[in-house]
Formats: sequence, structure tokens, C-alpha cells
Amino acid sequence: MKMRENVTIRIALERGTGNFWIDTGLVILAQGLEEGEHEADAVIERLLARVTQKTGNTGLYYDPREGRLREYEKTNWAYPINLFI
Repeated sequence: MKMRENVTIRIALERGTGNFWIDTGLVILAQGLEEGEHEADAVIERLLARVTQKTGNTGLYYDPREGRLREYEKTNWAYPINLFI
């Protein structure tokens, strides 16, 4: 199995996309992360930490690499995001 390369995201405000939603998202990212290059996984983890919350419950999923069920902490979307997703 091929290992995934480190993917980076460049956050820059000098040029807008013309799409209101994309440009607003870029401004929010720039406020929290500063402009520049960031590892994609770190950006995703930071965003998920802001928009999800742990429920206190656990669940099971099948891990095909290990061939067994694994336990995980369940999360939900935080308010008010949960009203839209």
C-alpha cells in the first residue's frame, strides 16, 4: 500500500476567488491559522476540533487493515452547525 504524501494547503488573502462562501472560509482560516503553508491534516484536525463535540458514547467500526472491530469515541456537530448539517 502506498503511503500518502504530506499535502499542504496555502492560505492567502491577496487574491479572492469571487465565490462568497469560499472567500469567507479562507478569511476564517487565515484568522485562525495565519497566511502561509499548512499541512492539510493539521488544518482538518483544527477545524474538526472547533465544529464537533464528543458525545461521551463509544461506537465500533471495522478496521480492514487489522481485520477486526475497533472502538472509537462518538462525536456530533456542535451547535449551531448541527442545524445545517
